[in-house]
Amino acid sequence: MTHALIITAKPSGGLTYSDNDVVQVLDGHQNPGSAVTPTESGFLFCYISDKDHDDPDVLALMSPWEDDTQDPPEQLGKRRYQVTLTGSEFETWVPEEQADAAGIEKTWAEIQALTTDKAGD
Repeated sequence: MTHALIITAKPSGGLTYSDNDVVQVLDGHQNPGSAVTPTESGFLFCYISDKDHDDPDVLALMSPWEDDTQDPPEQLGKRRYQVTLTGSEFETWVPEEQADAAGIEKTWAEIQALTTDKAGD
């Protein structure tokens, strides 16, 4: 099974995303790119060991934060979900096969425990 790579906005990382917002989910084999991977890029990285990148639960982490009580729905922010990753190990991207040794691999259950739904659902 391929791992999913979650890229989040580093707190105070200078991005337009809110702190800890899930910016992107990629196939674990995919290199996120040289603009994203430097430590000072403002991104954090974590692999999900037991979910694919195209799993509907994982893709839902990139849902926009909207107030769907409005007509039309009003966008409140970039992303509805935040995954709070703490520790300097998450600041450095490593290839998928090195994720466990680097300490940036988690199970889906562990990711869910770190996930905040800004809509409060």
